[in-house]
Parts: sequence; structure tokens; C-alpha cells
Amino acid sequence: EFEAANAAVEQTQSEKKESESEKKKVETRLGEVKADLRGAKQKLEASQASVKEGQATIATLEMRKGEVESELKMARSDLIASNESNSALNKNSAKLLEDARKENRKLRQQ
Repeated sequence: EFEAANAAVEQTQSEKKESESEKKKVETRLGEVKADLRGAKQKLEASQASVKEGQATIATLEMRKGEVESELKMARSDLIASNESNSALNKNSAKLLEDARKENRKLRQQ
């Protein structure tokens, strides 16, 4: 009976050592998983920061695009007005030139 009890104690101690060894392996693996999670969290935070920065850049560019489009519309309007003004001035200059030629012919005939 004593031998059986000793054998049972040895078996229990052996199982306890195996259990502690498994526990250490699991704790080590848990530490590795936690470290991986921290690394993944840092990468995620960096990625989110990049996304926010990209969104801010896009918003800035969209605002600038609106400003440029507005400036372009104004420049087109100015160009159209300038062309119309030049056309009117050209017509007026042509009329003045024609009038001057007529006056010149009249003066020559006198």
C-alpha cells in the first residue's frame, strides 16, 4: 500500500510538472500573442493616422480645386468681355479709319 501511495504521489508530481511546463508554454505563447497584438495595434494606429492625414490632404485639394475652378470661370468671363471689347474697338477703329479716308478723299478733291 505504501508503494502504491508512493507511485501515486510520483505520478501526481510528474503530472504536476507536466502541467506547470504546459502552463509556462501557454504563458509564453500568451506573451507572444500580446506582443503581436500591441504591434498590430501600433500599425493600426499609424494606418489610421495616415488615413486622417490623407483625408485632410484630399479636403485641402478639393477646396483648392474649387478656388481654381472659380478663378478659371472669372478668367473666362474676363476673356470673353475682353474679346467683346476688342471686337467693338476694332469695329470702331475700322469706322474711324473709313471716316478718316473719306475725309482725306474730300480734302484731296477740294
